[in-house]
Amino acid sequence: MLKQIRFVFALASLLPSYSAVGQTTNIDLNLTLTTQTNPQRTVTMANISVNPFGVVTVRADLTYLAGQGGNGRLGNDQGTISIVVNRLDSFDVSVTVPDGPGTGAYPKNFTGNISGGSGAYSGAGGTMSFTLNQDSFGNNSLSGSGSVSVSGKSTSFAWSQPLILFAGSTGDNNNFLGSGTVTPIGKATVTFNLVGTPTGNDGVLTLTFNSADSISFYGSFPGGGAPAPNSPMTALGGTGAYAGVTGSLAINFGQAFSGSGSITQHAAGAPAPAITQVSTAYGLNETAQNTFIVIKGTNLVPGSTPASGVLWSNAPEFASGKMPTVLQGIGVKVNDLPAYVYFFCSAATDSACTSDQLNVLTPLDSKTGLARVVVTNNGVDSAPFVVPMNAAEPSFLIFNTQGYIAAVHADGSLIGPLSLYPGSSTPAKAGETILAFAVGFGLPTTPLVQGSSTQFGPLPRSSSPPSPQCFIGAIQANIAGATLISPGLYQFNLVVPVNAAHGDNVVYCSYNGLGGFVAFTPAGNLLTVQ
Repeated sequence: MLKQIRFVFALASLLPSYSAVGQTTNIDLNLTLTTQTNPQRTVTMANISVNPFGVVTVRADLTYLAGQGGNGRLGNDQGTISIVVNRLDSFDVSVTVPDGPGTGAYPKNFTGNISGGSGAYSGAGGTMSFTLNQDSFGNNSLSGSGSVSVSGKSTSFAWSQPLILFAGSTGDNNNFLGSGTVTPIGKATVTFNLVGTPTGNDGVLTLTFNSADSISFYGSFPGGGAPAPNSPMTALGGTGAYAGVTGSLAINFGQAFSGSGSITQHAAGAPAPAITQVSTAYGLNETAQNTFIVIKGTNLVPGSTPASGVLWSNAPEFASGKMPTVLQGIGVKVNDLPAYVYFFCSAATDSACTSDQLNVLTPLDSKTGLARVVVTNNGVDSAPFVVPMNAAEPSFLIFNTQGYIAAVHADGSLIGPLSLYPGSSTPAKAGETILAFAVGFGLPTTPLVQGSSTQFGPLPRSSSPPSPQCFIGAIQANIAGATLISPGLYQFNLVVPVNAAHGDNVVYCSYNGLGGFVAFTPAGNLLTVQ
């Protein structure tokens, strides 16, 4: 966790041997695809007064599976409604929304089960009742009430206003399921996920042999429709006996799915670099171009890395106005383009680094769909790791795990409760213009130069629909400015509403990216107002 905090302060300072492989095996795929679904995901967020919790963030993450024929549905909307008090304290409600578009009468009433919680709501249980309404324009709104139980104590609660569910989805995605034989390994179940991109499709094929062993492959398929015959795919690694596997396939897509290729397993005990997680800094396991991301895994950096980690501050590239793509032998590529290595630490030398970690800035790359991330540790590449890549993936930098956003007063002093940094932090004042810092908002209106250590320009803004929008508590805040001030780092000049509640206020911003994509900063961020 300290690494995350160190990441914030280092960003704030930017303001004014792999030795052997195992056996190579030729494989042949003979599979039958039996099910096709078209999952479409809608994410909605709002700050709502939920009695007795006060104003909290309510986040709905719903997916429906659009199929062929009928009303375009294979099943009902399924997903999670989250009640988020701060980044530590929240609970989730698992829901299945009845009926499909154009069927059934409104209002629709259904229930959900509280399926998990964190912080003060760890181990939470209970139920919620929901009512879904639709107006004459087809806009959906969701009301809810329920009871949450923690350690034997139950609390009844209710929303004071409906949550408006935006229409929208992640795009043209298709999931295919099936089974068959992978010779000489044996029987396998298969999932093949195709994600639409502006130029075609990205795909991930996963072959699962048992509860422990699986192999995944990635392919990028130009043009629309199904992949062409003998389309190439590259191994992403695997699990169990196939952890760190490398190799490739040529596939022939269809209900009778076939392919051939080879895989190479690493020798037992060989310390292959392996990525286990990629996320936007303080955000979701997704990314965008020109965005600071956090990469975690094993054997990603030398075990002799200093306990304080390695920061890009003294990289010689800065003398030439460039950012470093290799920092003391460590490099990263995103979609085969060099990224810019900001910081890394080793779990072997730093107890605060729970796994090997790199903080990097993604390159300028307008591709959306699935991004391939590869870490190079002194000449040895990790297996590619695939992460969703969007037009924007915004996230506020935060000071601590509770979620206080990294913000300063006009004089540069820190904003937060007095207890956050005693003697240094003070709350924001109603009507004050504060400076808050964020990443993941994509590109400014000013053209940027790949690799340049100088980046500056205003964020594109629109009035219809209004974008970006920021809320402090239940009140929309005026945005006096939203500007890229250094590589990957945005400064938001937010005017604290004069009637903002005293104390901690939940904060979020929404932003319309390309193609109607609406992105939200993570739920549960906080700003203290006096």
